[in-house]
Amino acid sequence: IVDRRRGIYPFFPSLTSSSERRKTKPKTHNTQKRVKNAIIIIIIIMSSTPTKSSPPSSLAPPSPPPPPPSTLNIVMLYMTLLGIGAIGGYGAFHVLFHERCHQIMHATETRHKASREELRKKYVSALEGQRQCMSDTSIKTELHQLQGKLEAQNVLADKHHDLLSKQEDTMSQLTSATQEKDRLSQTLDATYQELERVQQSLKDMTRNVHELSVQKIKLESSLNKQVDALKQQANDQLLELRQVREEMGRCEHWSPIFQRQFLQAKDYLQTRSYQSCRMEFGKGPFQIEFALRLPDKPEESSILSVELFPLEELPHTIHVFLTLIHMHMYDGTTFFASNRAQIEGGSPDYTQDPNKSIKLKERYAKFGFLPSSDEHENSDNNNHNNARGVLGINEYSTSFPHKEYTLGLSGRDQAGPGFFVNMVDNSSSKAPLDNKGDNLHVEPAIGKITKGHGVLKRIQRIPKKSDGYQLEQMVLIESVRLIR
Repeated sequence: IVDRRRGIYPFFPSLTSSSERRKTKPKTHNTQKRVKNAIIIIIIIMSSTPTKSSPPSSLAPPSPPPPPPSTLNIVMLYMTLLGIGAIGGYGAFHVLFHERCHQIMHATETRHKASREELRKKYVSALEGQRQCMSDTSIKTELHQLQGKLEAQNVLADKHHDLLSKQEDTMSQLTSATQEKDRLSQTLDATYQELERVQQSLKDMTRNVHELSVQKIKLESSLNKQVDALKQQANDQLLELRQVREEMGRCEHWSPIFQRQFLQAKDYLQTRSYQSCRMEFGKGPFQIEFALRLPDKPEESSILSVELFPLEELPHTIHVFLTLIHMHMYDGTTFFASNRAQIEGGSPDYTQDPNKSIKLKERYAKFGFLPSSDEHENSDNNNHNNARGVLGINEYSTSFPHKEYTLGLSGRDQAGPGFFVNMVDNSSSKAPLDNKGDNLHVEPAIGKITKGHGVLKRIQRIPKKSDGYQLEQMVLIESVRLIR
């Protein structure tokens, strides 16, 4: 039980100070006094009980017998004895318990003092060892090394902590990647199923394509026969038209019947050319792009853009020109001549490689655009100006004359395949002769330059040969393409 007034344990005096122990000595004398009082009371009670008297002497008269003890007295006696026993037992227990606790606390305090003294000695010994360690240089060095190792260990511990954090992040990423892998696996399975379905569809399509290929071969064979027949018919008509032109050139006056036949043939040729061009290249407007290599910068490709005039105005000329472009007949040719008024190029006679010229002429002859080498050598008139060109008839539109930066085909009788670029307004000098009212002896203007005027001026600045017209270094035409 805690004594709240003094904050001590009365039954454990070793836990208090000596002064408190002197003030709080157990009051054993009070208990002893109580025991003594109880014993006195018992003696008094016992002395008050009747006792047997000695036998009467012969001299005294006999006394009457004592009355028997009452029940109340007996009960009081027993109760008194029980109370005395209880008080005595409590006192004895209190004394013995106090003495035993005092012995235990004394032994504990003795052991505590011994432990404290032992710890003090160890502490003093440790201090002494520390002083010796601090005074020894080698030990200081070792201690410094140990401190360095401890710091390194701390750094490694931090790194270990960082690595653990990274490991956790990596595990999280690995978990996400595993989930993504599962998702992709499901997607892959679905893709495989879709692929199998597509493969089956492809097999069906392949079977259908094979059947269509067989039909295509049959149709192509039939179409080729029809095309060959149409080409032969067109060549026959073109040859007939050329013969008519030659006959017209020898005649001084046209008969009305002859003139009407020629105009009918011309209208027929223009109509067929317009229809063929619409089928092969569309209705226009057509955009052409020239890729050039100039001598001053041969590593760069310079671009010329040309927009052709409407197909309705020059159907035969534009159809033939687009056909030559589609067959790559201008690839590898050059711009070979220039003066103040025009720049000329595109002729198969002027290439940087003589073998290229021979191959181009053979191709022209193969497709019926130019006479073969034997036919050209055996012709009666072997003049280049009268050599047969690529056009069946020359067309000219008064709506599109030879203005500055326009493109035209060379040759007044039969133009092409060569072309020229008007660097000035040549409308008057290249106007139709119109001596017979046929507009045949004229070079057609077919388009206008929309991009590359600076490139043309650079070509004009290239030095000329002794004739003042042909260029010392020809400008290579890498390619000519139909853009739209």
